[in-house]
Formats: sequence, structure tokens, C-alpha cells
Amino acid sequence: MVGFAIALVPTPEGLSGAAWSYFALFVTVMVAIITEPVPAPVVGLAGVVGAAMLGLVQPTPALSINWALGGFSNPLAWLIFSTVVLASGYEKTALGRRIALRLIRRLGRRTLGIGYAIALTDLALAPFTPSNTARSAGTIYPVIRNIPGLFDSSPETQPRRIGAYLMYTALAATCVTSSMFPTAIAGNLLAVAIVADTLHVDIGWREWVIGFAPVGLVLLLVTPFILYRMYPPSLTHAPDAPEW
Repeated sequence: MVGFAIALVPTPEGLSGAAWSYFALFVTVMVAIITEPVPAPVVGLAGVVGAAMLGLVQPTPALSINWALGGFSNPLAWLIFSTVVLASGYEKTALGRRIALRLIRRLGRRTLGIGYAIALTDLALAPFTPSNTARSAGTIYPVIRNIPGLFDSSPETQPRRIGAYLMYTALAATCVTSSMFPTAIAGNLLAVAIVADTLHVDIGWREWVIGFAPVGLVLLLVTPFILYRMYPPSLTHAPDAPEW
């Protein structure tokens, strides 16, 4: 309804009718993405198809089709798609969960060791998961949420015993790993595209990783220890975690 209301308004001076209609369609897509009457990908695809069919961007049908399909020729779009496919495999095969459990089993006799297990798990998943929300909330959190309960630590009961430290470590670690790989969050790939368009500098996956590795690896190694000192858990040994 918002888009129709805008389209019915007389075209402002200096704009063509197609430009004003395109603006109305754009607002419609944005409102639909926010309100989510249908999944966001469906909304986006419908907006592209609508703009092409109505001839709002290009003057001929052939050019409109080329415009509509142009985004699918972008290598960054396919890179995001491939990482999403790999991330789905991590989830469906429970590979991410197995990595987390194995690291906790090997490093989890001390609370600091569990912190490093969390950071290393995030590092293992980051190159193939272009969403830190999916990585942290979808894979890591379901595993580590069970550990504080072994020691009667919860947001309501003794949170500083172990649970608060583990959650803060997970949050801080994913902030570091999200910067280490261009495919760790979708925003990194958008930044690569903006740099390529504005500065004409192409940053490949390898160049990004090598360039950030000296800082990223140091941050990843010190983050669990710094949090252990700044926000120390009262429980320093966790012998039940590896057994669990």
C-alpha cells in the first residue's frame, strides 16, 4: 500500500515517471523486507522482476532482462552462495558441533581451556559461515550453553562462576574471526565490492586473510586470556566438561 500511495503522487519536477515508479517499488520492497509478509529473498526477487517487467530501469525488454540477471553474474554473489551452502552442510552434518565438542574434550579441564576451545571452534567455522549470528547462535551457543549448567551457573544463579566468562568469550571471539575472513560475514564481501568499484582495487580472499592474519591471530590468542583476567570466573577448573 505504501508503494501504491507513492506511485499515485504526481511525479516531482526533475524526475521521469519511470524513476518515480522505481522509487515507489523500492520503498515497497524495503517495507516488505522489514515487515516480512514473505521471506526476504522472495521480496527481493519480486522487486527485481517487477522492475524489469515494468521497464523501470532499461528502455527495452532485452536490456531489462540483462539488468535483472546482471547481479547473478557477480562473482561475489556466487561466493556468498557457496559459503551459505557450506554453512548448511556444517549444520546438517553437525560438523560444527563435533568440532566444538572435541575441542572442549581436549582443552576443557580448565575454564580458560574452554575459552580457547570456543575461540578455536569459531575460527574453524568462520571461513565458511558468512553470518556471525548463524555461527555463534546457531552452532556454538547450543553447545556451550550446556556447560554452565554442569556447575550450577546461570544468569539467575552464580553467573560469574563460569557462564558469564564463556558467553563473553564467545561474543568477543566471533568479533575477531568475523574480521579475519572476507566470507566470515556478508558485510566483508560488500566492503570488497565497494573498494573495487570506488578505488579499483581488487582484494582477493587470500589477500584479505594474509593481510589480517598478523593482527587477527594475535587477537584470537589473547582474547580468551584477557577476558579471563578482566572478567574472571570464580571457577578455574572444570573437570566435568571433558567428561560431558
